[in-house]
Amino acid sequence: MKKPLLLLLLCCQSAFLTAQQTDISFYFNVLSPDYAYGVYAPDDLGFALGWSVPVTEPVQGELVLAPLDAETDTPIFCTASDESNAGKLVLVERGTCTFAQKVWQAQQTGAIGVVIMNNFAGQGVFQMAFGQDSPDSDIPVAMVSFELGTQLQNILAAGDEIIAEFSPEAAPYSGFNGYVSRDENNDCLYNADEIRLGGRQVTATNGAVTYTAFTDEEGYYEMRFGLGTYTVDVIPNSDIWTTCGDGQTFTFTEFASETADFAVEPLADCAQVSVEISTPFWRRCFPNTVTIAYCNEGTIPAEDAYVELTLPDLVSILTASLPYTVNDLGQYIFPVGDDTGALGVGQCGTITLLTETSCDAVLNQVLCAKAVGYPDIPCVLPTSDWTGASVTAEGNCGDQIVLALSNNGTGDMSAPADYRILRDGEIYDTGTFQLTAGASETFGYPIDGAWYRIEADAEVTQPFVTAPSYTVFDCPVTDEPQTAALDFTLADYGASHDLWCGPVIGAYDPNDKNANPRGYGDAHFIEQNTDIEYLIRFQNTGNDTAFRVVILDTLSEHFDVNSLRLKARSHDYVMSILEGNILQFTFDKINLVDSFTNEPASHGYFNFVLSQNEDVPLGTVIENSAAIYFDFNEPVITNTFFHTVGKDFLPTTAVDNPTFEPLEITFAPHPLTEETRVSVAAENIGSGLLELTDAHGSVVLTQDFTENEFVFSAKGLASGVYFYRVFLEGKFLGSGKVVRF
Repeated sequence: MKKPLLLLLLCCQSAFLTAQQTDISFYFNVLSPDYAYGVYAPDDLGFALGWSVPVTEPVQGELVLAPLDAETDTPIFCTASDESNAGKLVLVERGTCTFAQKVWQAQQTGAIGVVIMNNFAGQGVFQMAFGQDSPDSDIPVAMVSFELGTQLQNILAAGDEIIAEFSPEAAPYSGFNGYVSRDENNDCLYNADEIRLGGRQVTATNGAVTYTAFTDEEGYYEMRFGLGTYTVDVIPNSDIWTTCGDGQTFTFTEFASETADFAVEPLADCAQVSVEISTPFWRRCFPNTVTIAYCNEGTIPAEDAYVELTLPDLVSILTASLPYTVNDLGQYIFPVGDDTGALGVGQCGTITLLTETSCDAVLNQVLCAKAVGYPDIPCVLPTSDWTGASVTAEGNCGDQIVLALSNNGTGDMSAPADYRILRDGEIYDTGTFQLTAGASETFGYPIDGAWYRIEADAEVTQPFVTAPSYTVFDCPVTDEPQTAALDFTLADYGASHDLWCGPVIGAYDPNDKNANPRGYGDAHFIEQNTDIEYLIRFQNTGNDTAFRVVILDTLSEHFDVNSLRLKARSHDYVMSILEGNILQFTFDKINLVDSFTNEPASHGYFNFVLSQNEDVPLGTVIENSAAIYFDFNEPVITNTFFHTVGKDFLPTTAVDNPTFEPLEITFAPHPLTEETRVSVAAENIGSGLLELTDAHGSVVLTQDFTENEFVFSAKGLASGVYFYRVFLEGKFLGSGKVVRF
């Protein structure tokens, strides 16, 4: 009996192996809609080896869902249908009957191919057996994962048409790729030997949809989209650059890729180290990620480039992606140039920090981090009428609350400007000021449990956007921290400065949206023409790595979509503006680990800024929320953040004339000599620091002191104008200008 059985097994095994040798291996390409474009290789699919026909040329058509079964209410296609699927691919769910029966039923309705969706999440795909007594079929079939099948079903449920194909090759795509360079020979053309520029925004639009990409460190970009006529152009990132020539227009009647290179022309010679800082949150007792993006957006290399980071006292660095030193003020200094110290034109990078927020932090206590890029020299056009005045606001919590306005620029203010001081969100004091170069005006208030904020108008001739402000809150820290200070806009001192403030949290929503400013009161009032910066946070709370994250954000009609500015981010993404003012952020190959494997690394976030349309009517409510897609799962919908456009919504409190003697600092003799005596009119000096910077903002000398009078050595200091700042116990108390002959 053993011998006949062995012969039978060999016979059957031979027949099975013969079937397996049939070359059934092809791609499944989703060609449209654009946001679902994808190429799924043979390794991503399951095949019906031995009973599906091979694919030697593309089998393309509309992908439709199989009819819903009357008993299971699922598209299993186990019974006959009168519906015509002629020339279409049919999406079918696994289950109830054999795979071959599903394919045969689809073929009877005219289908040219079948996509079978696995009905078990996380199981992937496998090779499909024919099934005993199954009917024959002669159309191609492939299995896709539950996750991909669900995404395709969601697209169809939303009413969008899907065009897909089985093909022996990966699908090509329409799109552009190319380089952006600095035009050095004035021919207004890209040349391979010119400096290539990173961080440049390139857009392609067909009038309804706009796609955006950014050049990498090599000045290279690429973008993908569907068929049609598109105009591609590069956007100057500041007034000191202009685009050479007009955009380039191409018409795609079939999938293809076109090269579109660009040259941009400098209008001024200067370096500009821009910085942007962000973090998803300050979570006490836990590690948090802080990201600083930097870039030389200027037209010449930035010599001795570095980023200066000021962290809250309650936050410490665990690890950093770049080496750093710590200066006398406790600030972290990150050199960002090459071996010579220079950051080249268009060179960009990211500093990623793993920080820890102390368990001593109080819930909802507001903590702020500031980044400054050096050399901090504003880039201005030769035609600018800027006087050189640059107004900043500072403050601290000591024996009293001190607020100050300082002109840290190289010229005098051209005209008086207004300021106002808020106490617990109410207007407490107003006035005007006009400062000469290096001068300050100081205000003092008693510590009375309230928070104080100073706001001022900028110097009218200043070429870069700035709104001087400073808030002293949590002075002292109590169990009821003063998060209302976040209702107001953070100071903006140009591209080289960035500030991020947020409350300390415990429990949190891992996928949400926040805004700066938050807006005043329950209605979140903001004034007309106020910019809004949004922070979108997301976390992979699943049980496996997320390989792709897509975020859709439908903008309010009250925003100017052309004003969009992209800021700091945890991971690189491609951004597109879809029809209907829908922002699409695609994080491809993000490999975001799950929170069980590595909690700090499971988070992602990004910031962007939008301007309102001009003079939006008072009382208008501006709402915004986002949908977050992890791989092919159902979207996570964030909270809706809203603002109300208003005017004169702040109440006024009468000021009771608090007394304050501004800090007096004198240098004798002046101009500085090799040894100059400095006097500081303050009590209880403790530990003091005098810091001297040059006109470029670089620190040239520092000196510690513990007495009211001390000798300051200017030996070796070159002739010129310098600016000083005085700190007592680490707190700013005054600034000014000195001269060395």
